[in-house]
Amino acid sequence: MDKIKVKHTCSSCGKQQIYSVGQEYMGKAVNLVCNTCNTKAQHRIPSLEDLKKRQTAPAQNLKQSQTDDDNPKTQVRFTNTASHFLEVLPNEKTPNQRFELDQKYLTIGRFSSQSNLSDIGIKTADEFMSRKHAILRSQPNGKFTISDAGSLNKVFVNDNELAPGEEVYLQKDDLVRIGRTVLRYVTN
Repeated sequence: MDKIKVKHTCSSCGKQQIYSVGQEYMGKAVNLVCNTCNTKAQHRIPSLEDLKKRQTAPAQNLKQSQTDDDNPKTQVRFTNTASHFLEVLPNEKTPNQRFELDQKYLTIGRFSSQSNLSDIGIKTADEFMSRKHAILRSQPNGKFTISDAGSLNKVFVNDNELAPGEEVYLQKDDLVRIGRTVLRYVTN
């Protein structure tokens, strides 16, 4: 058992996150950093012994033992294992960029310093991308859907054009073309 998954709810923003934790942190207190709002929180990672006790007596509340390692000396930022991202594939007009999908409703479009209309503003010189080009929605099943926001140059998922009003589920590694820019949907 190299890693365990730890659930932690941020006391500041209230978002629950799942962290993948290595054995070197098990049984120790660490400072977790929220991936949403960057709030730091002290959290004791269960030891292997604690986990075994929970498996044999799941209904009992375990008292976590204090150890010399309960005073965190380092700040640890774990990768949220339940994350969804859009990764911009670089081309001659657009650099590589990565955006975490952490809201229920997000608009995607070309970034403008004068008036950015989108939640995900892609820095690009792609004149075929609207400032508000596509809409992403988080669904109750934890997956994301995408639809066209009424752009002139359409939205394509894996080279299939979305019809007006059509909303399709994104699958891992789907390629989304907005203008002449290609995005990859990444999920863990």
